[in-house]
Amino acid sequence: PAQPGWTYIEEELPETIINEHTHDFQEYNCLCDFGEYGFDVRTYKFGNGHFWNGGGIVDKYVTAWQPLPEIPDALKRKPWEGDANG
Repeated sequence: PAQPGWTYIEEELPETIINEHTHDFQEYNCLCDFGEYGFDVRTYKFGNGHFWNGGGIVDKYVTAWQPLPEIPDALKRKPWEGDANG
């Protein structure tokens, strides 16, 4: 049964987003089915229609996904050492 926050890949895939901080594909929490080894939650990137771990496509393991939690506002702008704000 569906659980709040999870989207099954049969229903919808995430959109390809470039992360503004890493300049790489956005990461998502993924519910993964590893067969006889059970289920686990992993963080994988999604882009060009596929889930990625390193340089490899891991679509066959991902059954559902959800966005990562938002960064708290207080942590969004940490001053760099020597920055005028810190």
